[in-house]
Amino acid sequence: MYFDSLQAALAMEGHGIYVWTVVAVSAVICVGLLVLPARSARRFIAELRVDDVPEARAAPGVRIEEVNNASGS
Repeated sequence: MYFDSLQAALAMEGHGIYVWTVVAVSAVICVGLLVLPARSARRFIAELRVDDVPEARAAPGVRIEEVNNASGS
């Protein structure tokens, strides 16, 4: 299917609004399928880094030095 001008290609003989709407919705969905898992993975990795900090494993209100002194270290 060939068009004489860009305007004719965008209009697609009256069907352009439907075609370009589907193209736009599909593009948004594809971008979402790429971006959302990447953001989720980044957030999960950040949570893992916080969990690796020894202070995060100590009981609330207890400093890590107190835990080390109590265990004889």
